[in-house]
Amino acid sequence: MSFARLIRGWLLLGAYLAGALPTMLQAQSTVPVGAIVQGEGAARHVIFRVWAPNASSVAVSGDFNGWKHEALLKEGTRPGYWTLTSRRARPNDAYVFVVDGRTRRDPRARAVNHEKNQGIILDPRAFPWGAAQGWKMPPKEDLVMYEMHMGTFAQDIPGNAPAFQRAIKRLPYLKALGINCIQLMPINEFPGERSWGYNPSDLFAVESSLGGADGFRSFVRACHTNGIAVLLDIVHNHYGPSHIAAWQFDTVGGENDGGIYFYNDPDRSTTDWGPRPNFSSPDVREFIMDSCRMFLEEYRLDGFRWDSVHNIRYVLNGQRSNADGDLLLSEVNEWMRKAFPDAVRIAEDHAFDGGGVGFDAQWNSAFQATLSSFVRGEDAQRDMNMLAAELSRLNSWQWVNFAECHDSAGDLNQHHRLPIYIDPVNPDGPHARALTLLAGGIVMTVPGYPMLLQGFEMHETRDFSDNTPLPWARAQNTHSGIVRANADL
Repeated sequence: MSFARLIRGWLLLGAYLAGALPTMLQAQSTVPVGAIVQGEGAARHVIFRVWAPNASSVAVSGDFNGWKHEALLKEGTRPGYWTLTSRRARPNDAYVFVVDGRTRRDPRARAVNHEKNQGIILDPRAFPWGAAQGWKMPPKEDLVMYEMHMGTFAQDIPGNAPAFQRAIKRLPYLKALGINCIQLMPINEFPGERSWGYNPSDLFAVESSLGGADGFRSFVRACHTNGIAVLLDIVHNHYGPSHIAAWQFDTVGGENDGGIYFYNDPDRSTTDWGPRPNFSSPDVREFIMDSCRMFLEEYRLDGFRWDSVHNIRYVLNGQRSNADGDLLLSEVNEWMRKAFPDAVRIAEDHAFDGGGVGFDAQWNSAFQATLSSFVRGEDAQRDMNMLAAELSRLNSWQWVNFAECHDSAGDLNQHHRLPIYIDPVNPDGPHARALTLLAGGIVMTVPGYPMLLQGFEMHETRDFSDNTPLPWARAQNTHSGIVRANADL
């Protein structure tokens, strides 16, 4: 452990002991929204509650009522919300909302059927957590992270088992490697069956092609049983761009008019990847916070990595600040700090300015670029001062450091793995192997949180892709020595 991490640990411990511990009741949503199962046995019922402030009528239709329309009532205590309690609805029933006669998928559905445009009722209370019930995450300062893409991590295993189930079989490998924290790329429901995950359509549903809600819970349970924390990459700077459940939910507008969940002015409404949520709306901020709450409570995650925070805090490609985004991040991070003090809060890109918005750490892309340049050069041209300057930056213990990540090595960005940059002609040769291992050694020994992109430890040379399985034969045979070297680090 570095001296910086030791100091960090004492500071965290002091802060922890100085404050009162919040109860789980403080972390729970007081008024459920969506399709929420409550009660047990004969008293079991489902509360349907939805935000549709522009609607004249809202009904629910599903398996439980023969797909007839049952009207929801306007709430008197909170304008814009509609409610119905059903004693016939059951877990696994499909349902839709009917808003002014138009069928709408529930933006808060815990599971969805994209083909039929339906939500599916789930009861998270039924999942057996077993021995993982008493899980406690390793101290933050001791985390060694592994960026994982669920769709490709264990794709090589034969059979038709979902990705979550296959990945469980590889957890002993990660444990032996010395990994105690998985930083999982997004697993929210998206259109189709293959994606990096940064095109979410349903922010409360887990991608069905990966194994769905209980598959993800099983994966988290297995990780915790193996002493591995799970952080989830979440996307709230934009949604979609297509098949978005919240799009024009209670209105029908123009092509770029997203309705109540999205900004509708040209300066703030769009990003390069999809429409931007309306962070100025308290109900949209609650929607985002409740999604975070759900993953922490119902899936027992250990924290989040927020994608492209820059596009939450700024609009017009960074030309203008967006105070609404700062408010969202401050609210969620402050709530997490009180309700889940051990949970990790990481930003992809965020300046450590005087105001701050409550993150523990951020990805260190500048370090990655400097490190890549350092190992790619000729021996006589390596600039140790440049690397030293990068390591001496302010708040060095708050950085997540890596030699590769999905962006720097991904095919969508026309980027390549580090060995290709070091030696394009012979990326598997001794020169590329030695310098790639040097980069990994630097990542593991500098102040901050070390992170490996899946495959780095086995000297993967193919571009990262959502359709390229890890070459496990390299880990077991060709480059087993490199795997052992990374484990020793």
